[in-house]
Amino acid sequence: MERSVLIVESGTSARLLLTNALKKLGFSYRISTSAAEALELARHHRPDVAIVGSAMGDRAIDRLCREWKLDPRTNPLILIRVEQPGLFLDLDLEPDDWLSLPCEVPTLAEVLDRAFHAAEDRRQDGVRSEIRWRLPSDREVLTVFQDQFRAWMQGYGLNNFRWQQLALAVRELCANAMEWGHSFERERIVSVAARLDAEKISVLVRDSGKGFNPRHVPHAARPGDPISHLEIRAAARIREGGYGILMASGLVDHLVYNDVGNEALAIRFLPHPEADMVDQSLATTLYL
Repeated sequence: MERSVLIVESGTSARLLLTNALKKLGFSYRISTSAAEALELARHHRPDVAIVGSAMGDRAIDRLCREWKLDPRTNPLILIRVEQPGLFLDLDLEPDDWLSLPCEVPTLAEVLDRAFHAAEDRRQDGVRSEIRWRLPSDREVLTVFQDQFRAWMQGYGLNNFRWQQLALAVRELCANAMEWGHSFERERIVSVAARLDAEKISVLVRDSGKGFNPRHVPHAARPGDPISHLEIRAAARIREGGYGILMASGLVDHLVYNDVGNEALAIRFLPHPEADMVDQSLATTLYL
């Protein structure tokens, strides 16, 4: 089967480097020099992979990545971005992979092979959409993130109360990661990976903190006991609250933490009969 690649690059030298390498590798390709044109080409021709160069500027590329990932016509097509930047300090929608230029033909072949395998894995797993965010640990980004998360779901017609609950639960998990995992140190990143398949949406929220024991959180509300933790918080001079985990668990079908406690996996099933039962093994085997 012939593989197709979309090159999105306005810089002549980088474009020539990529096209020459693709010719040697035997791949067919199309070329676009603007974000708007690239999105239209992807929507109509659906290439296996798109490689987005750096000459268009970070703002245009960021917009292209955002629209690509939020649009069901272009997600889950694989998106590779040239030249990984340094420290992220703003909300960022990630591409699927990175490519540094200049690169040798074998390096490009390796990156593309990884991309093609990822695309095939998505097809075999029935993945309709996959999307990843990087959030600085700052409360101000939560509203923008929640808006993008909702827009992603709405693109697939998931815009009723059930899915608004999921968006709220994911926001709470991110807020907890920022506060308790990172102490609101802005440069520390919270990762969010979401996947939509035929049965469910799965969302993995990860921080780089030391974690906690989710079965023993004295300063947090517990099922059947929503207020006794307030005395503990008052004695420890912790702000009022402590309802995030309890609320998030009530807004999704399944919520589980890893052993360390710095990853939370939330699952919300699509409304059809085959999704009535929760596969308990999924909680420990699913990593996005």
